Order: sequence, then structure tokens, then C-alpha cells
Amino acid sequence: MAANWNIDRIVNELAAIYAKSEARKVAWPKEEDGVRDALVRLNKAQSRYIDATALGVGGLGIVLKCKDRGLGNRACALKFPRPKPESQDLYAEMISKEIARLSEVRHSGIVGIHSAGSEKSSDNTPIPFYVMDLVTGRDSQAYLEKNRGQDLAEVIRRTADAIEALHSADLVHLDLKPDNVMIDKTGRPVIMDLGTTKGVHPGDHTETRVGVTSAYAPRELLGFMTSKSESDPDNYSGSIARGKIRKEWDIVCFGKTILAWLGYDIDSGVPGKLSFQVDPYVRKYLLLMAARMLGSTDGYDWLWKQINLEPKIVDELQIKTIEEVIECIEKLSGRRDLTKEVAELDAYSPHRIQIGPQGPATLTPRVKELLEHTLVRRLGSITQLGIVSQVYPTATHSRLEHSLGTYANACRLVRSLYHDPYSPFFRQVMTSEDLAAILALSLLHDTGQFPLAHDLEEIDSSLFDHKRLTKAVLQGGRNTKSAGFRPLELPSIKQQLEAWQLGEERLVQLLGVRLDRTVAEMKDRILHSVIDGAIDGDKLDYLARDASRLGVPYGKAVDDERITSGVTVIVAKNSSGQSVACIGVHEKARVAAESLAVARSEMYSQVYWHHTVRSMKAMLARAVQRLAVHLADSNARRNQFVSEFEYFVMSLPEALTPGVPQLFVPSGEEEADRSREALPILSGELGGLAATDAAVLAYLEEYMKKESVKDHELLRAIRTRALFKRLHVWSLGGENKLSRELAEKWDRLTNYQKLEAYEHMERAIAQGVGLAAGNHPETVALTPTTVKAIETRVQSRLPVILVDLPNSKPGSEIPLYYVLETERRALRRDGSSVGRAHASTTWEQYGENLREQAGKLRIFCHESAAEPIEAALDREAFAQIFEEACSSVAEH
Repeated sequence: MAANWNIDRIVNELAAIYAKSEARKVAWPKEEDGVRDALVRLNKAQSRYIDATALGVGGLGIVLKCKDRGLGNRACALKFPRPKPESQDLYAEMISKEIARLSEVRHSGIVGIHSAGSEKSSDNTPIPFYVMDLVTGRDSQAYLEKNRGQDLAEVIRRTADAIEALHSADLVHLDLKPDNVMIDKTGRPVIMDLGTTKGVHPGDHTETRVGVTSAYAPRELLGFMTSKSESDPDNYSGSIARGKIRKEWDIVCFGKTILAWLGYDIDSGVPGKLSFQVDPYVRKYLLLMAARMLGSTDGYDWLWKQINLEPKIVDELQIKTIEEVIECIEKLSGRRDLTKEVAELDAYSPHRIQIGPQGPATLTPRVKELLEHTLVRRLGSITQLGIVSQVYPTATHSRLEHSLGTYANACRLVRSLYHDPYSPFFRQVMTSEDLAAILALSLLHDTGQFPLAHDLEEIDSSLFDHKRLTKAVLQGGRNTKSAGFRPLELPSIKQQLEAWQLGEERLVQLLGVRLDRTVAEMKDRILHSVIDGAIDGDKLDYLARDASRLGVPYGKAVDDERITSGVTVIVAKNSSGQSVACIGVHEKARVAAESLAVARSEMYSQVYWHHTVRSMKAMLARAVQRLAVHLADSNARRNQFVSEFEYFVMSLPEALTPGVPQLFVPSGEEEADRSREALPILSGELGGLAATDAAVLAYLEEYMKKESVKDHELLRAIRTRALFKRLHVWSLGGENKLSRELAEKWDRLTNYQKLEAYEHMERAIAQGVGLAAGNHPETVALTPTTVKAIETRVQSRLPVILVDLPNSKPGSEIPLYYVLETERRALRRDGSSVGRAHASTTWEQYGENLREQAGKLRIFCHESAAEPIEAALDREAFAQIFEEACSSVAEH
């Protein structure tokens, strides 16, 4: 029994719909007979569907509104192809291959399919059709324009949920666009046209017919299209092997749909009225998200300019799954808040630990587990400032305190970056795993620290390297195959990291990032800068903590609250054209951030580089330089020393107390029964130093004595405070050309050459003192006894003078960047994901050029030689001796 459709009325309705489009208006005369024939055949065969009226015409199909007798006359929609081969073939294959799977997908955001079938036209051509829910509502673009985009984020989220349902069923839509998403009367988006949907069949080489809309299709998919619709120039079709169909293509289509929903012409980038009505933060968040969905292959030049990021950067951050899209949009809407998911970021947690100047920090069970680990606890016995305690007796705070302070600051910085009101970059790009990783690393970044580590690294970083040990801590040890190296086995931290859902290698990867190189991923460079950058949790802690504990005012003037509340993500190019990714500040926090560099310069000038501290560092340097030269003769011996030393420092403080169980036992056949007598037991000769600091000095002294290495007595002299005295000082800053020339000459020398230069200078000094004594009447300073004392030291090859020149301490591999206030206001309005960055000249002056700003070239001499040398040689004469010695050894 026929359905008794009014064929003439339906044809007239369709003619009117065709006429709304110029291309379809031209096509109607060619298609009218085929449409009428299809209506007659469907009316005759499908008596279940009654009261049919024309509802719409698409690029490929025609939709009728009708009632389903089988469901109590419930309204539904019947769709069949336009009478052109590409449409008929596409629908016929979809119905034969995909319709069963589509029918099983039940989701409120996907139009439900009730039934499907195929009839024959008068010329025996198939007329495939399917029946679906009738969705009443509005076209998605029109809906968003009417409500001024107020619930755009929710429309995107719910559409993404629907796409996820398709992808979970291994189905790909392939033609997502605003026209194919309706908003029903409840405000729910519904994906309508499923005629282009294809199943994902990896490895299937069977060809299938595909139809797309060119403006929204990925370029890769367009490469398979061979036919362009005459009636709809935007519609293309072609054949592709089923195994090549990818879900990522829907992500591209959806990204372009989001751009259209935002009100942009997706080809030209011209913004429509809607783009100005959407909240600015939402707009820039969605522009960034859409760009990441498209990638450089399918993106647009106008889009890269809008978000202020290069295509290759976007490729590194590309979104490839619908699950990533959902996570992004839920972070925008607040359905997901990573600062609540990562428990350590809860600023209002009742479980706190007091850590010093910054106030309390959140103490979660997994933080507590890390703090209780053997190798973290040992940091409590290692002083933060080492030999500085010889000048400032209150400098007794530990590396453990500093690690906690860095963690507290990292939490504050991460919270502020996540809630940056101007830049959505950090919130969108970072995951909960990323945030957990940088917080865990903020606690563990110093676990390889050992007593006097920075002082020793400054002399020879190949022998002494706390970062190498930190990596070993994270990996549970180190087993280098080079000759002489012995395995270092450490208590594993793997179990503690499981609570953070982190692996050791993730932290090792993050720890090893260099901010001045582009090898590491952009995300990792930004994360790394939270604890090691121009402004970071590490500096914010140690400057404030050191100043507070030492009772000096310099580090106390930093407005850390202003800094942490004003941080933002910087993605820019430096003066060399290299990509930079780090944290910087909005201009409102610029002065506070620059004051950090000034305070750091002051602390180095007045505390860390205090002349008494530098005397001890110079004594340590000459002894260790001698040791390094001794070890350079044999790689095996050098490697053995490194292994033995690392074992010793990682055993502190338990190694100092006989009878106390070792933290761990060494590996290897010989080490297994190593006696405690191999470790130096101090006999009260601490000289005001912490026991672990004195122990390292004693260890090095004992080793050098055992190996008959000269200058070991300098190490005991540090412990007993028999310090060398200042003789001459040249400031490195200002117009002092001579000081810079002398410093440059010393910098260029190797350890071996420096020792040669010492001997050259000391012989010249002994000669100069002798000549002065012979040419002048005897004085208190120049007597036969004092002259003889100097000659004896030189002949015995005992140190007479020491050269002290601080290493460059830029504080960061990159400068401080800030976003100008005028650009911050623009950033509030435009589509930029990150602000346009400017490098701070103040940071360059006080940070990058710290040595020139606060450093001095100092000459120290043995106490017995100070007055004779000073009486015999003025600054100019000594400078000449210094210059001649450096030049002489450099030539050889």
C-alpha cells in the first residue's frame, strides 16, 4: 500500500529550496525528473512513512519530513540521495557497509537512525535511503549568532562528546561543518548528516567512496578526491582505501567548524560580528585550540598571526584525538580544573608544612612519602651555603629546607600560570601529568647535591656534578661502562613516584632541559623554567631564605607575591632568531622581577662573594686544580676517583659515624667488604664548618695525600681557618680596562696552565721581593727572615699566592622576558595566545653580566708573605707579573 504522498506539492517545495542556492538552482532542471521518480518509488514502496513534506537539500542528499506509522505517527526524517551518481554511490555504500554500526550508536548528540533500505528507480538505478530522528531547532551558526556565542564552549563540548561516541564505535564522520550540526529546542547540539560516515578498518585495502566539503576537509583527504560536484562546487568525492581513513580527519574538520562558529571566515580570517561578541579569553582559547587541531598542514596564515605562534610550534602541540579536544574544552569551561585535580596545588588544604619565608606549603601524602625517602632526608645534613658559614655563623640552613621552599614557590607559580587572565596557553597545553612532574621535580631537583657541590663544580664540572648525581638518584643509580667507573646503586625512588603516576625517566627528561636550546619540547622548556629560569621557584626561595637566615637586607626587598601573581608564558624568538619558551612576567610585575636580579647581584657582592669566602674558594680551587691535573693522566684513575667520591658523598651523614648503618652498600666485588676505615673520621677539626662540609674537605685531603698530590695542605688550612690574606683587588666593572684584560687572560687558561702560571708568578715574586730587600734599607716588612721565608715556600713549591676570579653566574640560560602593558591590553582583546615578549635590559645588567657588575679579581697570599710582597711590589708591578705569567704559559 502506497503512503499517498502529494508528489507534486513535495516537488514544488523542493524546487523552492533548490532555488535558494544559485548552484542548485542551475542543477534543478537536470535533477527534477530524477527527484520526482525517486519520490514516486519511495511513496509506493514505503507505505509506513506518511504525510511527507520537503525539509531540506544538501550537497548530496534530500530530506523529507514525515510520520512513522509503525511508531504511532511519530515525526521522523527520511533521507535519500540527489539523482547524481556520486551521491547515489555514496549513500548505497554507506547503507550497505556502515548503517548497521551507525544504528547501534546511541548518543543524544547524534541523530538516531531507525531504519534503512534501497529501492529501484524507473531505470533500475538504486535509490538508497535511511530514516532518522526529526530534530527541530536551528542551524548551529544561526543559533550562536542569535545568542551572541554565550554558550559556545558548551556547544563545542557537547559536539565533541558526540564525535567521541562515533570514534568509540570506530566511525569517522568526514564532513563535520556548521551546516551538519543542529541545535535542538533544548540547546543541545546534534550531528545530523551521517551519509558521509565511514568505518575505520586498519589494513583494509578495499576502496570506498567518500564525499567531503572542500572548505572543511583536511588537505590529506582532499588529495583523494577526484570529482567535483557541478551543482555544489564545495562538494567533492573520490575513492580511498578503507585502511587509510583516519579519525584525525574529523579533528581537522571540527577545528575548522570551531573557527566558523567563532565568526571567522575560515579562508580569509575576516572576523564577523560574532567574533567580537564572544568573551575575549574564550575567543583566544578557542583560536589556540582550533589551531592545534589543524596543525600547519591544514592551518591558515591568518590564524598563526592571530594566535602569535609559528606553525612549527603548533605542530609540536597538535591535538590529534577527540579525547584531547574534550580535555581542552573542559578546562575552559571549568568542568576540569587541574589546580584542583593536582592536590599539591590546593592553596587551602588543611594539611600544611611550614617552610620559611614563603609561608606554608601543601603537604599531601605523596609529598610526605618523598620527604621520607632516604636520599631526600640526607639533604637535611647538607648546608645550603657551605663555607659561607665561616663569615655568617647563622648560615646553617639545609638543602632540604631549600627544596621545600622551591616546591612551595613552584606551586604558587603553577597556580598563577594556570589562571593567567590574559594568556590561555598554560591552562590549555599543560596536562595534570605535566603539573605533577614539575612539582615532584621541584622537590627532587637537588637530591644529587652534596657538601660544597657548587664550589667544586665551579673548579671542575667534569669531576664534580650534582646534576649527574640527581639523575642517578632518579634512576636508582648509575652504571657507566667506562674503564674505572664502578656501579653506583642507590635506593630506588620508583615506588614513591608511582603515587604521582610518574616514571623516573619523565623527571630525568625534564631535569635535563636546556632553555637556550630547542632540542627539548616546548612544554618541557616552559615547565623546566618554573624551577630553573630567569625567575623561578629556586631563586625566589634561596634569595629570601639566605637573606633571612643571615640577617642581611638584600633578598628581603623582593616582592615575590607580585612576581608570582604576574607570571605568564613566553613563546618568542631571541636576538639570534632561536625559539624561546619559558615563563616571564606581565609588565606590572616587571619591576619586582628585575628587583630579583638586583637582589641576587647584591647577595653575590656582599655574601656569596665576600672576600673571606672567596679566600677559601681560592684555596679550594688551587688544591682541586692540582687534583684534576693529577687525575687527567689516566681516564681509569679519574673515573675511579669520581666513583669513590660519589659513593662517599651519597653516604653522608651516616658515613661519618662508626656503627651507624649505611644508607646503601656499594656495588662490585671489592666494594662489598669495604671497611669504614676507608672513610675519613674527623677528629674535631671542623673550624666552624658543618660536619659534612668538613668531611668533604677531609676526604679530598686524604685522597691527595695518599696519591702524593701537592697543595693538599690548603684543604686542612680551610678547616683550621688558616686563610690566605687579600693582597690586591681589581673590580671587573666600570671603566677598569686592566682588570678585564687580566680576567680574560686567566679565564683562557686550563687547570694545568693555571698551576704553571702560579709557579711562574711565585718565582717572579720571590725574585722581586729579594731585589727590593737588597735595594732598600731593612724595614719591618722586608727583612732577611721574611725574604727567606718566601724563597723557602717557593723552593718547596708551597703556595704563596692564589688568584680568585668568580665564574660567570648569569642565573639563567635565557634573559628575563616581559609583556608590555600596552600589549597586555591588546592581549586582553585580540586572539594572541601569548604576549609579544621583550627582554629586560635590567636583567642583562644584573643577571647576565653579574660577574662584571659584582665580581672582583682578587689576589690572596700566604699570611707570612703578605707584608713583604706588598712592600716590594705595587699593584702595577704585580699586574705585570700576572700578565707575563699568563702570556708565557698560554704560548706553551
